[in-house]
Amino acid sequence: MLLGYLWLIDEDGSFTAAERAAAAEAAAAAGTVLYRRLLLHERSKARHEGILRELVSPDAAMRAQAIEDLRAEQLFGDERTHFTVLAVQCRTAEPAAPPQDVAFEAAIEDGVRAVTDDVALMVANRSRGWLLLVHRHPPARALADTVAERITSRFRQLTDGGSRPVFGLGGTATQLDGVLGSYQEALLAARAALLLPGIGDLARWGELGPYELLLKLPPSDLLGTAQVPALLAIEREDAHHILLDTLTGFFDHGGNVRRTADALRIHRATLYQRLKRVEQITGYSLDNGDDRLMLHLGLKLRVIAAAYRDQLGG
Repeated sequence: MLLGYLWLIDEDGSFTAAERAAAAEAAAAAGTVLYRRLLLHERSKARHEGILRELVSPDAAMRAQAIEDLRAEQLFGDERTHFTVLAVQCRTAEPAAPPQDVAFEAAIEDGVRAVTDDVALMVANRSRGWLLLVHRHPPARALADTVAERITSRFRQLTDGGSRPVFGLGGTATQLDGVLGSYQEALLAARAALLLPGIGDLARWGELGPYELLLKLPPSDLLGTAQVPALLAIEREDAHHILLDTLTGFFDHGGNVRRTADALRIHRATLYQRLKRVEQITGYSLDNGDDRLMLHLGLKLRVIAAAYRDQLGG
């Protein structure tokens, strides 16, 4: 096991055999120290990971014990009262691609080193992991960006580029017993980044709009709910998805006709004709708030459902 190097600078080749022997003895002693330090680090990391896993356990008694254990470790003082979870998942180009768990864990550990003014603890296994960021003050927005960039960069160095990490940032809790909520939010945000590339590689809870509600549905329920009869009726009449794309653009632009027409590069009269056709097929009225909500949520559900199916390979 390579633990380090002992460099001897011999400018004129005057080192004696005794000096070389002493250097070898010193190197052996240094190796023992470095190895002991490595073992202590690994044991400490494993202990902290165990506490963090219990900190987000569904069992309230286990969480309470984890809070006591974490305080006993004295990893951060009482002045650090802001806790944020950053979840990390691995997006692979191929659903059946083999996990690169060693590189993944090493990259997350490198991300921990990017946190200098605050405290960061990590949990990692195979293609999922998370960090608990502990701050004195509410965290700066740039901190999550810095950690994510560090992890991504290190992961790329260690792999062939066939996969990359995505991130989800939960809300900030002001008590340790609120870490569970931040953890759950971070996982859902990471799922959004994993399923919906348009969101970006770092998704922040509180900025995901309706997806924050929809992603709470179990995948099986979501796939069934996405079969909205009105949208299926449009699909049957619209083989090229022109009407569905028009309706999506209309909702994405807040129902503003001018901006929707400009984005789709069509005349407003054409837009009105298409929207009227949608109403005829579905029996819904785009002037009715409930009808618009049903269609809009249905379109969002279809996006997530399609992403789930792609992830499952069809």
